[in-house]
Amino acid sequence: NHAVKHSYNRRVVKRYTGQRYCVATPMSRTRFAFALLFSFQMGIFIALWITKFLTGWSWHHLRFRIALLIAAYRARDSVSGLCLSPDNRSVVSCELAAMTRLIQFRFTKDLKYNTYHRPHSIIEYSRHQMEQLWTVFFPSTNPPISVTKDTIENYDCVWIVNRQYSPMGPTTAALNPSQLHQLKLNLPKTGVIVAIHGGALCMGSATHLVPYLTLLSAYISNVLGHEQIAPPILAFDYRLAPECAYPCQLIDVSFMVNKYLHQTLAVDMKHIFLIGDSSGASLALLFMQRMANTFNHQPRYNVGGAVLISAGCDWTLNDGKGSWQ
Repeated sequence: NHAVKHSYNRRVVKRYTGQRYCVATPMSRTRFAFALLFSFQMGIFIALWITKFLTGWSWHHLRFRIALLIAAYRARDSVSGLCLSPDNRSVVSCELAAMTRLIQFRFTKDLKYNTYHRPHSIIEYSRHQMEQLWTVFFPSTNPPISVTKDTIENYDCVWIVNRQYSPMGPTTAALNPSQLHQLKLNLPKTGVIVAIHGGALCMGSATHLVPYLTLLSAYISNVLGHEQIAPPILAFDYRLAPECAYPCQLIDVSFMVNKYLHQTLAVDMKHIFLIGDSSGASLALLFMQRMANTFNHQPRYNVGGAVLISAGCDWTLNDGKGSWQ
């Protein structure tokens, strides 16, 4: 009776249930909306747990994959179904478009915040973000590609070797010391691809390129077929700024390509190919330019070729009036 008398602002329904009255108030629209939202969130949470359990991904990996799918959906043109670049002028891969948008909206925003509030930690933050970014990519497993870590004159290196036609059968196992030594002895015959990672000369590492390089090695192997063996790929860590300012990075590239591969292992320069992205492509370009100037532009003293991805080719500011310093 007290509930009936004092329920001024809501309807009260009385129904007779046996020996006593039961007072029931209909659920308000606000409570219904909250209940529906809670049920929806719980459904999403349970689905994420099931996905995490089945795939074995970390929470960061799962969150980034979802953000990548959303960004790819937003990047896709509703009419043509193709993914366009941010300026809507060229067709790109959906994954590349999604990555571009994620970097623009998430990484750039956090970078600006850290630049303003914590400028002393901007390098550490950038390196951490790049480390997290590359964890979402998986290396190729078909055909079997082995990833072997190595140390060359205090440089941390990674060898990417296609072992589909290995004498021991297809395997993804890393090379043992004797196999790695034999691989280096055969480089003058097989040739070698040197991968130079990007990262604005201050972040990144050779391990970040492993998923991409395994795909590259698999593609080369499919193109060559059984007739030829795909050349091994060597990626290495050069010294980073600001701990070691430029031209330390160019010196490291010159050591690895010219001194170690060409002079120590006797690999002909025409059998050495470079591939680099961003600042890594710039370093490859600068190395070739240095070799051309040193040997009077004689082609036999330079590398056989290079793939430059998003290389910085013009480092002047304001039509040459400014300076990067």
